[in-house]
Amino acid sequence: MTYAPKTILLTAGILLGASGCSGTDDGGEAKPLAKLFINELQPSNQDTITDENGDADDWIEIFNAGDGPVDMLGFSLADSSGTTQTIPGSVVVEPGAFHLFWADDTPGQGPSHLGFKLSAKAGDSVTLKDGSGRTLDTASFGPVTDQSSYARFPDGAGPFAWCKTPTPGTANGAACLAP
Repeated sequence: MTYAPKTILLTAGILLGASGCSGTDDGGEAKPLAKLFINELQPSNQDTITDENGDADDWIEIFNAGDGPVDMLGFSLADSSGTTQTIPGSVVVEPGAFHLFWADDTPGQGPSHLGFKLSAKAGDSVTLKDGSGRTLDTASFGPVTDQSSYARFPDGAGPFAWCKTPTPGTANGAACLAP
């Protein structure tokens, strides 16, 4: 399977006023936190999906459960070792859409490539923070020896479970139901 840009949204333009971050607007009104969630991740991708360079890297899927687009410029993802990657460019996730970040330790390949890898052998955790440093979501997993993904069902709200059939860039199915 190859990277499918039509289902994994990456936009070069910045959406004004659509960051979704908590804080205040120019009139002092409170703005809600972005409704972004770590929805699925695969710490041992060998042939599920490849990035735009043809590499089968580990990946983290973000889901926008909100009503508006969210520009992730300035948001960050971190692993349990404390390595944090601030999203350096505009990555817009439309409402109801998914975006993949490649945990490949090659951030120079673009704003969707992170400066860390996931540890399948030891287990790991991933934390998503908004541009103000507020934690939006965290996912922790133990060791994995196969190509399963760790996913929520239903998307964005349900508990995490190991899925034998990863679903990068698309809705998680019933195979992701917690036991």
